[in-house]
Amino acid sequence: MKRTFKAIEMVQNKWKFYVFSIKSDLLYKIAYISRRHENKEEGYQRNLSKKRAREIYDYIFTLHGVIPNNIILNFDTNLNYDTKSQTISFKDDENIAWIIDGQHRLYGLSLSKKPIDVMVVAFEKLDIQNQAKIFRVINSTQKGVNASLIYDLIDLVKDASFLEERAHELAKKLNSDPESPWYMQIKMLGIGAGLISQSAFVNNLILLLDEERRAPLQVYTEEEQYGILKNYFNAVKYSFPNDWGQANSLLTKTMGFYSLIAVLPTVLQMCSGNFTTDSVIKILEPIKDYNFASSGPLKGVSGKAGVERITSEINSLLTATRKSKKTPIIKL
Repeated sequence: MKRTFKAIEMVQNKWKFYVFSIKSDLLYKIAYISRRHENKEEGYQRNLSKKRAREIYDYIFTLHGVIPNNIILNFDTNLNYDTKSQTISFKDDENIAWIIDGQHRLYGLSLSKKPIDVMVVAFEKLDIQNQAKIFRVINSTQKGVNASLIYDLIDLVKDASFLEERAHELAKKLNSDPESPWYMQIKMLGIGAGLISQSAFVNNLILLLDEERRAPLQVYTEEEQYGILKNYFNAVKYSFPNDWGQANSLLTKTMGFYSLIAVLPTVLQMCSGNFTTDSVIKILEPIKDYNFASSGPLKGVSGKAGVERITSEINSLLTATRKSKKTPIIKL
């Protein structure tokens, strides 16, 4: 069905957009936040905070509040603007407009059966780069919003720039989170105090994220990827308390870290979807006596050959008494 709305066409520098009012129930029908989920409710529930959405619902419908700021959309379909009548028209098909900003507001409004008028700013057929640019600018000052979140919400080919950005964000988060075993231990500028450089960290994380290589973490959202990495390395730290961060151990030096990253896919498969720290600790039980000492059996071992040796030996110990299983869903 074709819908027509009174609208204002605006141009700022090279950007053209339209401002108009629409009922919240119709907006919920045509808008989406993630192409990863055919079921719209599943997409909202997976990617957004239900608590925050409920607070918005209570503010509007219980406390009779107001939300005067715009919800910003990018329409995948053509918008027909009539300059004479100052109206905009489009078909009200489902999921034709991606929400650049205002996801929680719209989901909160959708919890009520009573629709209300909502102001929107509508862009038309922006490419991925410009969608990302607007998303970053709008959300750069808001709490808890990560620039690379856009790649979890849009069905996007993950190129080299994405992989580097995602790996950098994960490294930064692991370094800044007090609950992370890598807290303040990644040398973000490559120098100074810490156990390992950011470049070494990022270069290895990319191997876990690359979609073309069918890497094990590429199927998960950034939040899930972070949870997997944090839980995994917390389990490693628990399993090797006398090696973690010690100068006489290779565990948290470059060669040990490279090997731990190479072993992660095996551990991920063996956890059968339950990737809590405790479950990973149980998986690592067969290797808890592995000797990472630089003066032990690994003395003189270095480089690629060293990484391959450690990886092979650990994988052999892990798989000696267990069967690997695919992991379609992660419980963190």
